[in-house]
Amino acid sequence: MILVFMGIGILCALKAFFTWGGDWKTQTVLYRNIENKNQTVNYQLRGDRFAFGYKKRIVGIYYLAPFMEWTTDIDTLHLDKAKWEKLNLQVNEMKLK
Repeated sequence: MILVFMGIGILCALKAFFTWGGDWKTQTVLYRNIENKNQTVNYQLRGDRFAFGYKKRIVGIYYLAPFMEWTTDIDTLHLDKAKWEKLNLQVNEMKLK
């Protein structure tokens, strides 16, 4: 019985290792909402585990609390520029040169 639980535990750990892609890290804060400063549009990177390079995305982030955020995919071509202030603030959470 103990071997069954150990086997299931090992299989779950292996599945988690091979399916989890890693954390998205903000490289640049592109825009900030003029009316609500807790809303930003960020350019983010995530390192690929088994391939060389990075995955990229542009997301809208709404900060609910300092430790909690809500992210949604966003298309910057259809962004209403009157409601957003352009920042281009370099954050570089990936510590790239």
